[in-house]
Amino acid sequence: MFGQYTLHQKLADGGYASVYKCTDTIGIRYACKKLPKNKNKRNRITQEIFVMKSLIKSPKIVKFVDAGEDNEHYYIVQEWCRGGSVQDYVKQYPDYGENTVASIVRGTLRGLYHMHERGIIHCDIKAGNVFLGDNSEDADVKIGDMGTAIITKLKVVEVDDLIGTPWFMAPENLNHKYHTTSDIWSLGVMTYQLLSGKLPFNDKANPGNPNIALIWKSILTEEPMLTGKRWELIDNDAKNFVSMCLEKDYKKRPSAYECLQHPFLTKTDCNDRFKGIPLQCQPFKYENEAQMYAMTIDTKDS
Repeated sequence: MFGQYTLHQKLADGGYASVYKCTDTIGIRYACKKLPKNKNKRNRITQEIFVMKSLIKSPKIVKFVDAGEDNEHYYIVQEWCRGGSVQDYVKQYPDYGENTVASIVRGTLRGLYHMHERGIIHCDIKAGNVFLGDNSEDADVKIGDMGTAIITKLKVVEVDDLIGTPWFMAPENLNHKYHTTSDIWSLGVMTYQLLSGKLPFNDKANPGNPNIALIWKSILTEEPMLTGKRWELIDNDAKNFVSMCLEKDYKKRPSAYECLQHPFLTKTDCNDRFKGIPLQCQPFKYENEAQMYAMTIDTKDS
């Protein structure tokens, strides 16, 4: 318990924080991010809160509620997204189809548009950081976990420390450069994974216990494979969208607004999240997901 909030069961765990369901004194339910002080610096927490507050009017961003601290932890109280993360959603509903992916991607892009318009780069877009507001069939898609976000007025930000999850990092990130289109690359990786069940860039010789250097080599030197059995039934517009997002030159990648105009996301059927043929690809069955989502890099706090 801290302040007026009581923490209940744990909802998620990560390298820098745990998330709990919590209630206030009159029983209103929220989610509470609990961050150990020995792993998180105050300026990082302050920036995360500032980012959430600056985006509080966006329906596509998990809403900030309150913050506090005690001797050992920082706490960030936020909107509880009852539908859970997209990572959890596709495991719960493995028979989802291409329309489901398009709907999730479109909602994520709307959130990125709001962020990028305010000079905010998320730096860690992946299925574990995209949420569904509730359990309904048309639940809002919302972006969460702003702990790695960068605020900038520059087109390209050069940083001393790498930020992100290795499989989802853009080529320019490996040269310590971040751009709003770096988020588009990460979105492309997420889309590829949701459509095919595999990650486009990996240590292919040892995916269960990968060498990060080999993941990064794959990102820099390989092109995403969009052929084979997994891609046979996937629409050409979806393949084209993935290729567009995974353009290695960040200057040639589209903006969030431009992505939203792509045929993959503008088809009428995209409005029905549950219409269409199931993909049956089970994206989190084939990778070491527990390791993947614990491997977010943010050396600013190490």
